[in-house]
Amino acid sequence: MKKKYRIKKNDDFQLVFKKGKSFANRQFVVYKLKREDSNHFRIGLSVSKKNWKRCLSKPD
Repeated sequence: MKKKYRIKKNDDFQLVFKKGKSFANRQFVVYKLKREDSNHFRIGLSVSKKNWKRCLSKPD
């Protein structure tokens, strides 16, 4: 994925968390925020501290 499509800065994540809409199921929470000044979407992934070690571990 090209760098211009990534969300990496904390300020960008906070903006999406505060002003965006969320959709949730048992595994994920997805936030979206429509930006009028952009004609492409950007993606960022966030993992809670509780689940961080599970994300890095190898599957059995």
